[in-house]
Amino acid sequence: CTGVQCLIKQWYQRRVRADDCNVLPEVVNYMCDDYEVKTGATEITAKTTKTTCKKMKDTDGQCKTPSDTAAVADVAEFQGQLVCMACADGNAKCTTVSSAGRLAALILPVIALLYTLI
Repeated sequence: CTGVQCLIKQWYQRRVRADDCNVLPEVVNYMCDDYEVKTGATEITAKTTKTTCKKMKDTDGQCKTPSDTAAVADVAEFQGQLVCMACADGNAKCTTVSSAGRLAALILPVIALLYTLI
């Protein structure tokens, strides 16, 4: 196997003892922000397009985001498929965000607004 599905399969096999090791776990897509440094800019900013990531079904996907201490030279850590994972322990330039938390951050303010209008 190759790519992200192979990594997920290997992780799954280490964590869960499956009867049939040739069966891939079911994976689903989730989205993470992709980052860039615009010409002449002094900070890392999110692109308008997002990166499609893979996760095992019924789990929360994790996205890396740059923290306030991330420098322009660190932008490569926050591009492409590298954003589709948790930050390494002790990495102060990075913050891990749950894909489920990102969705809740969008929905909860809308629910609060509707509640105040009723």
